[in-house]
Parts: sequence; structure tokens; C-alpha cells
Amino acid sequence: MLRAHYEYPGEQETRWFLLETRQLAERLGISHSHLRNVLNGAEGCGFILQDRRNHQMGLTPQMLDDIREFHLAFWSWVAESADQADNLRRSTA
Repeated sequence: MLRAHYEYPGEQETRWFLLETRQLAERLGISHSHLRNVLNGAEGCGFILQDRRNHQMGLTPQMLDDIREFHLAFWSWVAESADQADNLRRSTA
């Protein structure tokens, strides 16, 4: 969904992209109804917007901020782990 968000043109807050839920459910190996429940829950929490009639979805600023925070935390952890491993390697060499 994040890739689709950035592939479509438009302002970040109004980027709508096509989401074929049946195909996505099949790719993920889950039922279509379960996927719909997850998407409806995400919409209820303010993470996505849905235009069911046109099979389109948009990510909200809240979702984009949370994704950005997750990536920053994850890559900070990776960098810190690499630094620790490098320091350990140097101290034992």
C-alpha cells in the first residue's frame, strides 16, 4: 500500500490508489472477508480512507507518520546493532 501511495500522483493527503482486495487476499493467502475486516478496522482507526465504489484507498497523514516513525526506529536499531558488532569485533581483534 505504501508503494502504491507513492506511485500515484497527487498531493500526499489526496493520493488515491486502486486496491483490488480479492487479488490481495489471494496473494496473502487469507480470506477476502478477513482482509476487508482488517481494512475496515484500519479505516476506523484513522489509518486509511476507502472509496469502496471505485475500489480505491488512500493513506492518511496519521498512517504515513506512523510508518515513518517505525522506519526511523527500525533503521536506528539496525545502525546501533551494527556499531555494537563493529566495536565488539575491534575489541576482540
